[in-house]
Amino acid sequence: MNIQIILPTEDIENKINAVLKPVLYQGNVAEYEDVRVVVVKRSNFRVLVESDSVLIIAPIRAELFIGKKAFLSWIPGLTKTIEEIDVDIKVTFEIKPEITPHWILHTAVKGTFFWDKEPVFNIAGIPLPIKSILEIVLESQIKSIKKNIERFLKEEIEIKKYVTLAWDIMQEPLEISEEYSLNLYFQPGANPVYATPIRCGQGRIYTTVSVPLFPEGVIGFPPVHEPFMALPDFTPVSQLNAKEDILLSGLISYRFVEKFLKDKIIEQDSIIRKIHILDVVIYADENGLLHFSSHQDVWIQWGFLKMNIPFTGKATLDIHPDEKQLIRFTPFMIELVESPPLVKFVFNLVKDNIRKLMITQLQKMANEYWISLQNLLKSKLTALHIGQHVILKAEIFRFDLMEVQVLDESLKAIVKGNASAKIEIGNF
Repeated sequence: MNIQIILPTEDIENKINAVLKPVLYQGNVAEYEDVRVVVVKRSNFRVLVESDSVLIIAPIRAELFIGKKAFLSWIPGLTKTIEEIDVDIKVTFEIKPEITPHWILHTAVKGTFFWDKEPVFNIAGIPLPIKSILEIVLESQIKSIKKNIERFLKEEIEIKKYVTLAWDIMQEPLEISEEYSLNLYFQPGANPVYATPIRCGQGRIYTTVSVPLFPEGVIGFPPVHEPFMALPDFTPVSQLNAKEDILLSGLISYRFVEKFLKDKIIEQDSIIRKIHILDVVIYADENGLLHFSSHQDVWIQWGFLKMNIPFTGKATLDIHPDEKQLIRFTPFMIELVESPPLVKFVFNLVKDNIRKLMITQLQKMANEYWISLQNLLKSKLTALHIGQHVILKAEIFRFDLMEVQVLDESLKAIVKGNASAKIEIGNF
């Protein structure tokens, strides 16, 4: 399964503007006596992504205050002050983010600036060194802002933290349906884990991590919490497939099936009018056959004969998928236990009818349940929130039932599927 970590540029933009206050710098210029500069944000910094780079566009304004001592050093005999000269500048920071196999984010930040209008200022035909003053300040401030951006990226974009979040969630049982008592176990494997380079585009920064999974759906058992495996390092790859074949398994406990069948009523317009399954006990034998023992009421109508036959029946089933990946029960044997002679006589007359009706209806219920489970998974996993900022998205194209195994406490189904599944982490 793929884990896609998505960082919308809008989020980064908001956080960077929160970190960088309106006044970026104010102070004197050491090289020039009696010159003070204030650098402010003209507007919020913008974050753009293109060509696998992050661009931070920083519109700023430099306000210069020039005192008498500065003018005297430039133009002897001139005693003048300038309260403020405003110069608008656009600074661009280009960031090339990379991630190491140990999940460490590295960022190479490069800053450049452009004059909105080159600062030229003259007094009595003599040019003032405004541009030189601003270049000194801007070079210093670009370094300072660059350090702030690098610190922000290091502290706020913790790739390992986000991947670990998804990794830990995948090791927890995920409840799909309380009604079906269905929990999904992703069962991630530690090797191999792959990850693509960090990419930038469509208004977001993202990377994709692929984790091998051995998914299993469990019905009728309480969820089991196993100790977590630590997040392993990854192997870099250029790209990953979105759609893939997967092999998954499913367990359904006999106790759940017993509860499911209890008090079920099967009605039919034939000799057998109705079968009421009062209770069921299910167990497996060493030959892989499934045994049902149940109390039932059978209502029959045969000509003028109407009778309710309460009996304890036994059935032996061999369960397997057919060529249409539907469930088939063969053979299906029933027998009457501890009944009076008249009941036995009538039962023997309608035994085949009961057997055919039971096998038809049980297969129908099993296949309807199987199809409803598929539909449930398809609908639930389309966009399932499995944690804060974490969404599981799966598009399931096909489920093929390959094998059914009879275990001591449950039936196990082996299913081959084709799906596009991913976990999205974003919108922090």
